[in-house]
Amino acid sequence: MKTLYHTKNLGCRVAPETALGWFFENETEGIILEDDIIPNTGFFEFIETMLERYRDDETIFSVNGCSLGFQSDKDAYGITRYFNMWGWATWRRSYETVQQTWPKYNPEITLENDAVMKNNMHLPVISNGNTSWRNYWQGLFNDVFYKRIDTVWDYQWTYTVLKTGKFCIRPSQNYVINVGSGEMATHHTFTEAPIFNFVYTAPNYIDKKPKTLQINYDFELYHLGAMVHSFYFKSLTTRYLQSYLKFKMQHIKSKFKK
Repeated sequence: MKTLYHTKNLGCRVAPETALGWFFENETEGIILEDDIIPNTGFFEFIETMLERYRDDETIFSVNGCSLGFQSDKDAYGITRYFNMWGWATWRRSYETVQQTWPKYNPEITLENDAVMKNNMHLPVISNGNTSWRNYWQGLFNDVFYKRIDTVWDYQWTYTVLKTGKFCIRPSQNYVINVGSGEMATHHTFTEAPIFNFVYTAPNYIDKKPKTLQINYDFELYHLGAMVHSFYFKSLTTRYLQSYLKFKMQHIKSKFKK
């Protein structure tokens, strides 16, 4: 067994980056768990199965162990454009893709003017919801690029998944909880957000491989509401949900007209 210890705290940016680089120098695949993440036993079973099942499928970038509270009995798992770092696993090939992709990021080219990003960040909503969503990520990516925030490694991974058109496996049940919120937290000092109040759920079950891996837009929109948890962006989440309901109503009305 190999271990890596640091003599001082390197922070939320350098420490994970250093650890990932060291890890993938020694291993071709594996699980990444940060200190605030507590998985259940179903997590390891799910991750192990997915790592083996999609090892040679380069369209799959990584495996999310956290569903952010989303649950579905219709399928055991699916795919998403959005990488989640709350208990996950990946392969060396994905790490290498990040190292090749992120250095090419140009903050002068907006996501609205990047055809690939605009397509991959599109959700089934009306009005200006997609523009607001892309602007939200534009701000985060730019903050990383200009080193205005300390937590940069995870946004680099998110950008790479979107920019390269790859997917992440996402479970239909939740195998992870995050206990890193509250007054003593580094970033998530609030506790009222739903993402810090969901619970474990049991495997549903992973032996059943979906015939086709498709994006579930109910999950993508749920993911939006779960991720955007600051007071400022609660209004954005509300707009998305309102837009989605309007979209669904229009779809239902159009069926009756036929």
